[in-house]
Amino acid sequence: MAKRDIEGNNIETFEERDTRVTNQLDFSEFAERINPKRLNFSPKMTALVGAIIGFDYGVKDVRGNTLRSIAITSDGFIMGNGSQSLIGSASDMDANLLQFTTFCLNRADRKRFTALYSKRVTDYRYF
Repeated sequence: MAKRDIEGNNIETFEERDTRVTNQLDFSEFAERINPKRLNFSPKMTALVGAIIGFDYGVKDVRGNTLRSIAITSDGFIMGNGSQSLIGSASDMDANLLQFTTFCLNRADRKRFTALYSKRVTDYRYF
């Protein structure tokens, strides 16, 4: 049972804090390990992977915005940041992500990437 302060807010134990910090460090290591820029992929691919896993690799568009979310329309186009930008075709992204995950990621990283893709990318092709 969680401990609470006088105002009823949860108090984080040292063990919970250590676990949270460890998970954050683990995620940063994961993000750097699979960094597409380091693996000679394009800035667009780097931005897509960053949006999929929720990590900012520092890639900006012409307006200075960072890609934060991805949705795939029912007709197979990729929209970014809540349909503010048309990024490209989903079939091209699928082919590039298949190459990226198959040849550049180990099994554990591939599993984690796939789980994040399922959680963070809205794909209307299959609704």
